[in-house]
Amino acid sequence: MKIEEYIASGILENYLLGVASPQEKQEVECMSHIYPEIKQELNALELAMENFLLAEETPITEDLWLKIEGQLEDKNIRSISSPNSKETKVTEIISINRSSRVATFGMIASIAAILIIGFFFVQTKNKLSNKEIQLASFQNEMNGLKQENSGIIDNLNHEKELVAFFSDPDTKSVMMKGIPAKDSTANSQVCWNAKNKKVMLCIGQLPANPEDKQYQLWAMVDGKPVDLGVFDADGTHPMIPMISIENPQAFAVTLEKKGGSPTPTLSELYVLGAMS
Repeated sequence: MKIEEYIASGILENYLLGVASPQEKQEVECMSHIYPEIKQELNALELAMENFLLAEETPITEDLWLKIEGQLEDKNIRSISSPNSKETKVTEIISINRSSRVATFGMIASIAAILIIGFFFVQTKNKLSNKEIQLASFQNEMNGLKQENSGIIDNLNHEKELVAFFSDPDTKSVMMKGIPAKDSTANSQVCWNAKNKKVMLCIGQLPANPEDKQYQLWAMVDGKPVDLGVFDADGTHPMIPMISIENPQAFAVTLEKKGGSPTPTLSELYVLGAMS
């Protein structure tokens, strides 16, 4: 241990101010007996504190002496020697001054203790506040990671379902070709599973629909059109699950008013394809 670092740590000042813990008090007393440098520094600090207190005392003038003498008589303070002996009364006054210094020293120690406790309280509160902020930030980050991970898992599950759907031998594919009257280059593809009746639409090449209109998928069942849902050809979702259907013979796509129509508008038929 370095003596200089121990002296500079402030433990000696805490000891003299009376704010040191019992363990620190015992440590200072022990160290001051072992190391003369610590004892010397402790004495120097004690003398400096005493000089500071003595410097605050008021010199005893003749007028002050008369006031003190009157106060001593009022408080029935009697000297050990002659009642008229100023020397004895001065001794008593010095004793009173020393008691005053002790009280003042104790008051300073109490104030110092309060300040130190307050300082550590504020420091601890600030540390706790910082920890709470760090914890909240960590929790937000963890929640973000959980949401991101949940999204990744959902995407993986969706991809697995698509792979299982398209690789299933019961899934049939129908290519719908463009109607020359509307757009001969248009095309879309429908995949239908004969076992679970699910329908998956691959939009393919369809002109972008106006904002007030939507495309609508139809299935021909027993010669009648059945609505399988509406969709937008905006490139956002190239593959869309549609309404399930049983025993379709053909599929078609028309352009209808936004939200769909109960019956297909044949003049707005864009693509058509039959089951093989």
